[in-house]
Amino acid sequence: MLVDETNPRSVGFQLATLLHQINRLQENDEGSRNSTEHELALKAVNLVRSCRTADLSRREAEGHFPALEELVTELKTTLLELSDALTARYFVNIIACRFTT
Repeated sequence: MLVDETNPRSVGFQLATLLHQINRLQENDEGSRNSTEHELALKAVNLVRSCRTADLSRREAEGHFPALEELVTELKTTLLELSDALTARYFVNIIACRFTT
């Protein structure tokens, strides 16, 4: 459920779709392929693509899954940064101006 990019319920599928949508959003912007949003989405996709599922399923004696916990932490950080970058770029807070005549 984590890395299967053909399963719409998997994290890998969702991240690949997110990267595709960011690419579509930025098709008309010059140089947007190297944008912060693109780089962060690509980083998230690559985190999941490069993980070894055998390592993720390895449990310590205390019951923790250290590789899985590290992956989730890295994904969370990356996706929060991506959210901030998308918000800053596409959701501009415009203050309405009133003109009196």
